[in-house]
Amino acid sequence: MRIRNPLLILVLLLQLSLVRPVLAQAGIQITNDRVAIAFPDTATFSAEIQSGSVIRTIVLEYGVDQLTCGHVVAEAFPDFAPSGDVQVSWT
Repeated sequence: MRIRNPLLILVLLLQLSLVRPVLAQAGIQITNDRVAIAFPDTATFSAEIQSGSVIRTIVLEYGVDQLTCGHVVAEAFPDFAPSGDVQVSWT
């Protein structure tokens, strides 16, 4: 096998040497997550969430640990201003 264009091979090798690994972003940290129950009227869920990126969407999933004939999970979408450090609550 004969190399027809050594310059092309050199350029391809140089391009491959410029490839750098991509570092993953730091994970999301959830702190101070709690629920305040004022039975039977309300349950207020709250949390502080931090990320290296802007948090744009939060979905709160909640349910009960009871023996039932089905598994039910409810979803809530609390309002908040997008940021990398968010304090959110939902009643």
